Amino acid sequence: MKKIILLVVILLFSCGKKSQTEINKLSNEHDTIKENSSEDSLQVSNKKKPDFKIDEVYKDSDLDLTGIYVNYNNGKYKFEEEYPDFLIDSTINEDEKHQSILILNDEKASDQNVIKIRDFGVLNINQKGNLLTVFFKKEKGEKWKVIDILDIGKAINMDEHQYKMEGNQYLSFDCYNNKRNQYFGVVINKINSSGKYDKVLKAYKFDLLNGKIIEIDLKKEKVECFPEIGDE
Repeated sequence: MKKIILLVVILLFSCGKKSQTEINKLSNEHDTIKENSSEDSLQVSNKKKPDFKIDEVYKDSDLDLTGIYVNYNNGKYKFEEEYPDFLIDSTINEDEKHQSILILNDEKASDQNVIKIRDFGVLNINQKGNLLTVFFKKEKGEKWKVIDILDIGKAINMDEHQYKMEGNQYLSFDCYNNKRNQYFGVVINKINSSGKYDKVLKAYKFDLLNGKIIEIDLKKEKVECFPEIGDE
């Protein structure tokens, strides 16, 4: 009987030791996975943001571009409400215009009579506390080329999506002149009784023909900016 009891005790001890070994093994594996996961997370968080430079080309998958809206003429290229995705050469006739539009239904096609607005994009970034607007043009193979960079000003903190700047200034994307041309601008972050920003300090537009961000002369053009939905 004693031998049987001793045998049972040995078996239980052996099973318990094995279970504890498995538990320790699983615990170690969990700690290793957790450690690796933390390292991966740290590498992602510490991943350096691209230092954008003019003429550099970047993959579409590496960017989070915003499309732009241009509703004003650009040199000989004219905006028409009937074709809001294009600026069309004002010197061509109606038949040539319609033919050019038909050709451009193919995303890969190009036509010198037309500027495709969707071939341009913008990225507003906070780079080390400095607010930048990076202007891109689409290249072949789902790539985008930096064509201009505008230094807007000093942001109040380092948040990636930050449009508030020092001196109670704010970057507004809903600005218009008296012809209803749409721009974007830097304003004093205070809304007046008319529901507009109290003062527009600077305003800008996109020159698609020359690939530039152009500052508007506020002495020649009156520009008003309105708060976007969700602004306080």
